[in-house]
Amino acid sequence: MAKFAFSEIMDGLPVVKVVDVGPSTAEAGSEPYAPLFKRAMARVVGFDANEADCALLNERAGGRHVYLPYVLGDGTVQTFHVCRDVAGSSLREPDVGTVALFQELDGIAEVIERRSVSTRRLDDIPEAAGADFLRLDAPGGTLAVLAGAERLAEELVVLHVAVDFVALYRDQPLFADVDRALRERGFAFHKFTALGGRSFKPLVIGTDANDPLSQMLTAEAVYVPDFAALDRLPPEKLLKLAVVMHEVYGSYDLTALALRHFDAQTEGGLWPSYVRRLTGARTPRGTAFA
Repeated sequence: MAKFAFSEIMDGLPVVKVVDVGPSTAEAGSEPYAPLFKRAMARVVGFDANEADCALLNERAGGRHVYLPYVLGDGTVQTFHVCRDVAGSSLREPDVGTVALFQELDGIAEVIERRSVSTRRLDDIPEAAGADFLRLDAPGGTLAVLAGAERLAEELVVLHVAVDFVALYRDQPLFADVDRALRERGFAFHKFTALGGRSFKPLVIGTDANDPLSQMLTAEAVYVPDFAALDRLPPEKLLKLAVVMHEVYGSYDLTALALRHFDAQTEGGLWPSYVRRLTGARTPRGTAFA
């Protein structure tokens, strides 16, 4: 949670449009963008291949957000592998040999159904247009989703993506591949918000086999438009970037940088107010770009 609400320095905050690929049906508040929910600053369009999960999410949202049962990708017909652990279902076949090395991953290795699906491109879905924030959790399919989201990516100020360091699916792209693809599109890596792993079988230390010892498998990575070229963003996008960085990630320095660019374009005076509220300083240093 942020040190203070962004509304303390500005009235009339913008609503951030979130596209969520692979939303969780866990208790509300588990989403990475949950702080925006709490302040009524987010509107969500979510996508999940499981129709029952989408129905549950729509019922929970009560019309405030919308969830659609589409399999996202590059627009081609592909085979969707439904795993016993539904959250691990993927357009790629699990790598059974690799999965078997680790504790508590058997649900990913067991495919209970294979079905032919027509994948949908994000760029072809009207509900997704104009997104500011893309949260992407598509096991083994991240690059395929991004391939179908070239126009959408041009509008984003934040991309929160699940990445892998070990290939649990056959021929899946790993963190290095996703990082390269996003940098080529003009995004810069900002931070990891989570790291997850498992112990190699058969060793378990303690009582929870889910606890990793040393091997990291997954993470959630946050990307933003190239922060060395933020002056290219229009004021409304700079403001949304600042709001998300402050409220969701506690990235106060990047928030301040976005606000400096916002002030340079609008003479809005938000940067000095923000730094004073953040630090308690009477007069923030460096009030203008050199």
